[in-house]
Amino acid sequence: MSQVIEQLQSEWNEIKAQVDEIQAEYNTLCAKRSSFQAILLFPKDNSPEAQAEFSQACQTQLAQWSVHLPELEREIKATGLRVKKTQAKLAVKQAKLYELQAKEIWPKLGEQAKIINQFAQRLEQEIQTFWQIAHNFKPRFEDWLPDKPQLAYFDPITTIPQVKQTENGLQVINKEIDFEED
Repeated sequence: MSQVIEQLQSEWNEIKAQVDEIQAEYNTLCAKRSSFQAILLFPKDNSPEAQAEFSQACQTQLAQWSVHLPELEREIKATGLRVKKTQAKLAVKQAKLYELQAKEIWPKLGEQAKIINQFAQRLEQEIQTFWQIAHNFKPRFEDWLPDKPQLAYFDPITTIPQVKQTENGLQVINKEIDFEED
């Protein structure tokens, strides 16, 4: 399964590179549209020739705008659609990659959870034994001592980590140790 994951990862990298390339192209087109400008020099005087020349320059710039701006908008729209389409392909590959990785890792997690829970069970038994020994402490000469000394102290709630399976996966929880008094 590792080879399949590596191959899928390679395909994902290729598609991600395409997304980045198309996104850069889209950003360039948007920047080009944002910086689209007309350069007009106002006439130095109000002579009819200068006014006519200015009017002609305005008409030329307007004609260029009306040709180039819609073309640029079409390119931006088409590139935006390519970005979305390629991102959708990338999302499909990513989902498949996650699925394969989860299938490969899940058994390892299950084994590790089993080991942790075995250690937790053993630790709980040892803590219970420790508590029992401390709890059963009975001094020999009780009449010599005013109060029985306490050799071990326990928090009211003592917990140990344990792994529990939930509907969403595995979760590390704190399990309370129940100290039973006889």
